[in-house]
Amino acid sequence: MRSTRTLAACVAATALVGLLSATPATAAPADRGGAGASRSAAAPAVPAPAPSSAVTASLVNGHVIVSLPGEISSSDTWLMVRAGERVLGQIQNGVVVGGRPYYALDGRMKVEFGDAQPGERLGVFQLEGSLGDDVDEAPWIKKLADVRASDAPVESGLTASFEDGFAVVSVPTGVFAAQRRLVFRADGVEVGQSYGGKTFIGGGQDGRTTFLGSKRIDGDRTRIQLLGVKPGSRVEVSEYEGAGFDFGVEDVKRIAKLFDQQVGEKPGMAVSLVNGNAVLSVPDEVLRTNKRLVVSTGGRDLGEIQGDAAYGPVNEWREGDAKLFEFSTVTPGEHLEVWEYEGTWYDSRDPALRKEKLLDQVLTATPPAPPAPAPAEPTFVKASISGGRALVTLPDAIVESDRRFVVVVGGKPVAEMRENDARGVAGVSKSTEDAETTFLIDGVDPGDRLEVWEYEGVLGFGFDDALRRAKVFDQQL
Repeated sequence: MRSTRTLAACVAATALVGLLSATPATAAPADRGGAGASRSAAAPAVPAPAPSSAVTASLVNGHVIVSLPGEISSSDTWLMVRAGERVLGQIQNGVVVGGRPYYALDGRMKVEFGDAQPGERLGVFQLEGSLGDDVDEAPWIKKLADVRASDAPVESGLTASFEDGFAVVSVPTGVFAAQRRLVFRADGVEVGQSYGGKTFIGGGQDGRTTFLGSKRIDGDRTRIQLLGVKPGSRVEVSEYEGAGFDFGVEDVKRIAKLFDQQVGEKPGMAVSLVNGNAVLSVPDEVLRTNKRLVVSTGGRDLGEIQGDAAYGPVNEWREGDAKLFEFSTVTPGEHLEVWEYEGTWYDSRDPALRKEKLLDQVLTATPPAPPAPAPAEPTFVKASISGGRALVTLPDAIVESDRRFVVVVGGKPVAEMRENDARGVAGVSKSTEDAETTFLIDGVDPGDRLEVWEYEGVLGFGFDDALRRAKVFDQQL
C-alpha cells in the first residue's frame, strides 16, 4: 500500500514541476539520497526568483514565520517546515498542520510556527506525497527556503541617541513620509506608531507612560522623540502591514525589523564612603537578574547580594530605582570590588567560580553629606509657574488622544484634558513647531506641588482615587 501511494504521489509531484518552475527554490536542492535527490539533480537550472514569488522563512520574536505566494500555498504541493532537525509543521492545499495561517494584504499566506533559536537552520522543503504521509520517510523534491534564523534588523538607515533627557530616533524622511506603518517600542513595550509622516498613539495601552513626542525635519532626516523612555532602554522600530495602529502588531504582520539597539547608558553600580562605611548602590535592574554578587575589599569578603536578599551589610534602604547596602570595617584608599559568582547563597567563593567583575572602585574619604536626590525621570510633561499661573505643556499626540489626564495642585484636581478638549484651564496655547499644547491654570503659587495623573473615563467623569491609572508628573513648582 505504501509503494502504491508513493507512486501516485510521484505522478502528482511530476505534474507540479511545471507549476513550481515559476517559483524556484531560494537555495540549492538537498543532496539527499532517494527519488527526491535524483529528481532535483535532473532538473534544469532556473534563475533566482523575484521576491514576490519566493518562499521565505524568518525568525520574529522567537517564532518561525513562513511566507508563501498564493499559487504555492493553495496547490497540491506538500511542504514541510523545519528548524534544525525538528519538524515544525506542514502545508498543503491551504491546510496547515502545526502552525497558524494568516493571509497578508499582498495575497501571500504567512504561517506562524513554533519557537526557534537564533543561528538554527530554518528550511522549507517540497516533499513527495501528501498530508498524512510519514514526513521522515517521504523523499525530498527540493528546498524552497534555507536560512540561518536571525532576528537582526535589516539595513534601514535608522539611528537613535539619548539627548537632553529624551530618546530620539532619527529616520530617513523618505521612509517616515512614505505609506509605511512603523511601530516604535522601548524594552518591548509599544511607544507609538507612524504612517505617512504622522504619528499615532495606539489604543489598548492604558496606564503606560511612554509616548511618541515632537518630530523635527532636519534635512533628509526626521527626528522623533520617545517620551518617558529611560536611558539604557532597548529601542526597536519595525515595519508592519496596514495603515493604522488599529490593524494590530501580531508577529505574522511584521514586514521587517528596521532598528534594534540599546539607547543611552544604563545606570550602573556605584560606591561611596560615608561616615567611614562603604555605601554600595545597586540598580533594581541588576537585582532583578538574581545574580550572585560578592562584595569584597582588601582581599576580605564583606558580604553577598542576590535578588532582594543580602548577607553582610549593616544597613539597607532604597533610593529611587536602586537599593543601597552599607558595609562597615572598610578603610579609605582600599579597592572595593563586586564580582558575579556562579551558584547561590553560601556556595563556594573559590576564585574559579568568578564570572565577571562588575565594579572596582577606590574608596575615597568624603565629608558626611546627605544623599544626592535621585535624578529626575524623563517625562513627557513640562510645567512652570508665571504670574500666579501654572503652565502645563503636553505633546499634541497626547492631547489629541482619547486618554484623560488630570492636573492636581496641592492634592486637589484643578483641570483635566482629553481629545483636544479641556476643563478648568484659563487658556490654551499651541506650538506648531514643537507639536505641543500649553494649558494655563490660575490660582497656583510658588512652592505648590503639581501632579499630572492619567484617569479613567471622559471629561466630567469624576476624580475618585479608584479612577487613577498612573502618575505621569510630580514636581514642586
